[in-house]
This record gives sequence, structure tokens and C-alpha cells, in this order.
Amino acid sequence: MEESDKIPYLSLNMVGEYSEATKARKRSIIRNQKKPKKFIYARYSSAKSAIKNFFAQDEFEPLCVKAKINELAKKVCSTEFQANNRNCQIQALESFLTTNLDSSLQKFTFERFRSKLKSISINGLTIGISPDLVICGEINGQKIVGAIKLHFSKSGVFKGSAGRVAATGLYRFMNDIVATESEVVIPSLCIVLDVFEQKTYQAPENLDFYMKKFINACAEIMDIWDNVA
Repeated sequence: MEESDKIPYLSLNMVGEYSEATKARKRSIIRNQKKPKKFIYARYSSAKSAIKNFFAQDEFEPLCVKAKINELAKKVCSTEFQANNRNCQIQALESFLTTNLDSSLQKFTFERFRSKLKSISINGLTIGISPDLVICGEINGQKIVGAIKLHFSKSGVFKGSAGRVAATGLYRFMNDIVATESEVVIPSLCIVLDVFEQKTYQAPENLDFYMKKFINACAEIMDIWDNVA
């Protein structure tokens, strides 16, 4: 039996997508997690690294992203999979460069997430969060934190409120696991960035409604997990 069969586990973005998915797609999400295609998880590693470097700049300077695009374009591929992987990463980075980011984000500091604690458990479901970047700053003398989670998927598009549900789960993780007693987690700084859709989703100021959707999705996943082959 695979480890994913033993322990009910989904990534944050998959829980978000699940919350607004059709019945058939919900079962597909669970089925794909229980029998994953292992190569998918490392597909966007270069693109993800370049985007992290972009936010790490004192100003949002796109040169590092453009340099990675040029580097990937020159990469010689010996297999169809390698060529497809290279092209997908180039498309992701080109899409990211046209994403309309809130300019106010530039006043904050972005750090790579390095904690060993990368998940939370809701209703018995382990949700892999592992933010790509932690946002740090200060507002009126108060230390504040947030996070960015990147979403790379051409097919797993966030529908309806799915992106906000995922961002709310990100807020829950930052508030429960990452923030210290002297820090406040700002919902609007808990951001899921859908790279291909060129959209950012923030946790809402009024969290109760979306937190309930997030928790209910986790409970439903647990209810049907064992029945999905």
C-alpha cells in the first residue's frame, strides 16, 4: 500500500480546488493523490525558484525572471518530457511577468520559508501548506506576517471562491504555526498566486465564512477518502 493510501493528505491548493469542484472532479482529486504521478511535483522547480528570487529583490525587478527564461530557452533537451517540462516552465514565467501585483507589497520583506513544520491537520486530514515565501513587515509599530503560496496548474483552475478558500487555509497555517506572540497575521497578506491564471487570491478580512468552507471541505474529503479507489 502506498503511503498516500495510508495517510489522508492533500496540498493546500488541492483543498481549495476541491471546495468548488464537481462531484466527479472531487473524486479525481483524491484518486490522483492516492496514486500520484511522481514526476509532476518537481516540474516547476526552476520557475518557482526564479519567482522566489523576484520577490527577494529590494524592488520587484523582473530581470532575474527574464534571465531564467533565457536560460531555459537555451537548454538542450534529449527527451520529449524534458522539452515539455522546459516549455511549461517558460510559459509559467512569461505568465508571471504579466501578473498585476499589488505595488504596496514592495514595502514588505520576503523570505523563503524554511520551517520543518509544513502542514496542519483538520478533521484528520493532513494539509500540506509549505508556503513559498513568508512576508514580514511592520505597520504602526506592530510586527506583521503573511505568506505567498504559488499555484502551478493548467488544469486545476480555481473556480468560484476556491482561491480564497486556499488563501484562508494559508492564513490558518500562518496564524497557528508560524507567527510568534509578537506578530500579527494579516489576512490580505496571505496570498495564493495562480501563476498561469495571472491572479492573486487573498484571505478575506472576514474569515469566518471561508474558514468554514475550508474546514467543511476537509471533513468531506475524510468522509469519502476510503471509498475512492
